[in-house]
This record gives sequence, C-alpha cells and structure tokens, in this order.
Amino acid sequence: MADTSWFSRRIVEKLAGLRQTSRPSKFIASTAELADLTDREREILGMISEGLDNAEMGERLRLSTNTIRNHVASLFRKIGVNRRAAAVVWARERGISGLASASVKRPRSRR
Repeated sequence: MADTSWFSRRIVEKLAGLRQTSRPSKFIASTAELADLTDREREILGMISEGLDNAEMGERLRLSTNTIRNHVASLFRKIGVNRRAAAVVWARERGISGLASASVKRPRSRR
C-alpha cells in the first residue's frame, strides 16, 4: 500500500479491514481431527511425516503428482496448515508419525 495516494483514506481502511476479516482464525481452522480426514488424506499425511515429496508419494501410490498435490491441498485445508512442517506437527500432536501413520484407520461409526 505504498502508492495509495489516489485512494481516499476511508477506502484504504475498508480494504485493510476486509483483508483482516476474510482470513479464517487458526482456532476454527485447526479443529479438524483425524476422523475428519479421508483414508487417502491420512495416507498422504503419513507420507508427509515420513518426509516424502509429491513425486515419491505419486510413485508409491501410483498416482500423478497433480492428484497428490490435490490431496495435499485438501489435507492442508482441513487441518488448517499451509506447510508440510506444520502438517507434521499437527500429525505428531495426534500421535501420528511416519510409517506408523499409514496403518492408522478411521474409527468406524456405529449405525
């Protein structure tokens, strides 16, 4: 906002306010739990925790890197993170780390 001299002060303040309120709060975004993730997202989370990149995950799962990228993006959105390191922290806080996470299954709901 360095060159905003042609905007009125009021417009600049409104734009700044919109930008701040449009971001979801971290508390709301991080309320997802392991049960909220699909089996594939849990599998991807485990591989991220192992340190695999998208190409390596694609080879292991026999999926394209674009498909892996979409799964990673969906996972990140659900757990409220935007980096692999933050996803690993999220997983470890819930008892998931590396190879062990691949065997973690979704709890079955009773009907």
